[in-house]
Amino acid sequence: IDMTTSQPDRYTVGNMIQLRGNDLRFKLSDLTQGTFFRSGSAAEVRGTLYGQNEPGIVSVAVPAALSGPLTVRHAAYINGSIRSYTYTHTLTPVV
Repeated sequence: IDMTTSQPDRYTVGNMIQLRGNDLRFKLSDLTQGTFFRSGSAAEVRGTLYGQNEPGIVSVAVPAALSGPLTVRHAAYINGSIRSYTYTHTLTPVV
């Protein structure tokens, strides 16, 4: 959810999005955990600015260097290993 416009599956570059689900909380200092963004075939970029980091909600700023449709993957340590989920919808920028 774009936190600027409250629109699902959208983002405003440099502003926060909110992810909702289960078992989302992660260790900020572990660079293998967190929210990762991919634009096209470029390498993934990990979010660096986080707000909420709770079991059911994580908020993260979309890195300013990204543009266009984005694939989002979230990784967290759950039951003894790092697990990740790639969201089935791509995020599109708010115009």
